[in-house]
Amino acid sequence: MRLEKQDYSGGRDGWSGRIQLLVLLICFLLGSIFGFIFAFSSEPSHELRIFFEEYFDFASRSMLQLSFVSVLFDCIRWPLIMCVFGFTAVGAVIIPGAMAFRGFLLAYTTTCLSVLFGHYGITVAAATFSVTILFVLPAVFLIACEGFRSACFLASKGTVAYDNPDRLEVVLPGIGVLALAIALQW
Repeated sequence: MRLEKQDYSGGRDGWSGRIQLLVLLICFLLGSIFGFIFAFSSEPSHELRIFFEEYFDFASRSMLQLSFVSVLFDCIRWPLIMCVFGFTAVGAVIIPGAMAFRGFLLAYTTTCLSVLFGHYGITVAAATFSVTILFVLPAVFLIACEGFRSACFLASKGTVAYDNPDRLEVVLPGIGVLALAIALQW
């Protein structure tokens, strides 16, 4: 019995999945670079430092409990955006823009914490965003790449979304990783 090699190069739309992932990665990295630059170029805000100090003081005095709904929202909002816009032609522009914005927000927040609090800020940023970076971000990239492929096909053809029978096989690991992230944060 001879196994046939399946073509995962993008099929009819001509876009390779690797090229789409590279486009999304470049958008994310550009957003991250702008986040770093913006955080370093702005003046360290005294009000922001006071806000974080009060928040950290409150969190250390009381056992801050996260609700399941807030953890769920935190983990699925970006993949949900990528998934929804993957069904529209405008997603060909929105998805890379959302990835750039996600990179900006992540880099800006971690840089602000490190600028305001030094080593303590780096430790807080690592503790706060470790699950997001290790689990949620790869799931976002998986789902965004599949949504971007679909949106690009819609934008180029103007017809029904491309037919990928393996779409669930591509997105399912991302959903599993999101479930793990929710379990770890809650």
